[in-house]
Amino acid sequence: MRHLVLLDAWYADIVYSSEWKHFWKLVAQLNPADGFASREDYVKTFLTVFPRSDRDVVEASATTLVCDEADKLHRPRTTDPSNTWESQPTEDEENELRYKVACPTLVAQAEHSELHLPNDNRRVAAIYPIGEAATIKGAGQNLANENTAFTTNLLASFIGRP
Repeated sequence: MRHLVLLDAWYADIVYSSEWKHFWKLVAQLNPADGFASREDYVKTFLTVFPRSDRDVVEASATTLVCDEADKLHRPRTTDPSNTWESQPTEDEENELRYKVACPTLVAQAEHSELHLPNDNRRVAAIYPIGEAATIKGAGQNLANENTAFTTNLLASFIGRP
C-alpha cells in the first residue's frame, strides 16, 4: 500500500457528535425495503438527506440503482445502519492495524461532519507515522457528493505524491 485515505471515516477512540444517531436514521431513508418508484424519487430523497450534495453527481449515481421483480429501484449495495458497529474492528484490532501502516495517511474530515467533532481528524492523523489532516470545506459526511471537485482534487494530489 502506497497511500491510505480515511474520508470522514470511523476509527477507534472517537467521540461522536451529538448528531450521529439521528444521522443514521436519516441515511436509512436511502435504503427503503420497498425501494424507489423512480430515479427522481431516489434523487429527491438523497438531496433531503444530504442537502449540500451536487444534484448532477447524485443523478449520475442514480444510474447505478438496480430494479427488482416489482420494478422498484434499490441501491446496489444496501447497508443496514443498525449493523454498522458489528462490521467495525475492535479498538485493539484497529490499533494493531494502525501501527502497521507505514505509508502516508490522509485523514479527511467534512467541515460539517454529522459524525465527528470538529478537528478530530488532526488528532487521528497525528497517530499515524506519516499522517496528514485535511478538511473538506462546505461538506458533510457524504464528501464525494457534497464537494466533489475539491474532494477529487485533494485525493488526486495526495495519491500523486511519492
